[in-house]
Amino acid sequence: MAGDGVPLALVVIVGPDGRCETLRILAQDGPTLGVVDTLARLQLASRRRGGQVRLEELSDVLAALLELSGLRRELGGEAEGGEETVDLQEGVDPADPVT
Repeated sequence: MAGDGVPLALVVIVGPDGRCETLRILAQDGPTLGVVDTLARLQLASRRRGGQVRLEELSDVLAALLELSGLRRELGGEAEGGEETVDLQEGVDPADPVT
């Protein structure tokens, strides 16, 4: 049946004039790298035209896949629960032994 599937995210496309369009991503078996690739290409095309793409109501599974691919911050995804992500930066001391 059309429209069935697991909700992955709400995509908000903001145009250069500030107008917003939204669409919901649904998947039968969860997110794939194809979904991540499409979202990254959509963000790139939007930025080239002076707009941007935001992800809202992001599923935990898609959030993890975006994080794994290094694109979570680029796409501005916020998890469904709205939990805050913490950005940790670790310094490297050249005197530390390699383990």
